[in-house]
Amino acid sequence: MADPKHRGWRARIRHAFALESPRDSLTPEDHTLIRRIAEFVVSRRLTAPAISALEASRPYTFLGSQFFMFFKPFAHIAVPGRDYDRLAKLLEDRNSIDLFLDAIEEAERNA
Repeated sequence: MADPKHRGWRARIRHAFALESPRDSLTPEDHTLIRRIAEFVVSRRLTAPAISALEASRPYTFLGSQFFMFFKPFAHIAVPGRDYDRLAKLLEDRNSIDLFLDAIEEAERNA
């Protein structure tokens, strides 16, 4: 039988490198922001360019989020601070692109 101390150690590191799904860590406000952005894109008939841009930028999402933070003082003129910060945080995760793509496709179906 395994030593309880050893079992505790295994339990502690079992999920040390597990990645959490972006869908699991989102707040309702995050979902609302993603939906609003998707509706904005679809209402302006920019679905195809937006999907292309999102797919092309997938490897650079973290860099893009840091770019957002660099221009934060200037962007607050046009975008509310809370939404801007939330969008920058969402873009830090490469898997969040799938959330935006899903939301755009859903908004396109509902339009």
